[in-house]
Amino acid sequence: SVDNVNTKIMDANLKEEISRLQAMGDEDITGADGTIATLEEKLDQFQKSIDNFVVPFPSCPSLHHTRQNLRQNRTFRGFELKEHVAKLQYQKQLLVCQ
Repeated sequence: SVDNVNTKIMDANLKEEISRLQAMGDEDITGADGTIATLEEKLDQFQKSIDNFVVPFPSCPSLHHTRQNLRQNRTFRGFELKEHVAKLQYQKQLLVCQ
């Protein structure tokens, strides 16, 4: 039947594609920069260099203190938004009731 022929053609195409990719090797698949492991290593090095750059100077507040301030600011902003939304919902209810 036509379905069987189509299935066989698709299977052959898939097998050809798999063979082609295997023949290419890791370097060609992942690009000119090398294998996935090499790229992951470069990413780790980049993240470490960012961490070294961000380390606070002695005259600056500690990293822990800075992170704590950021968390408090996020919490405060969250409360502000919730309060604003509550006011808008109340105003909407008043308009609907009129």
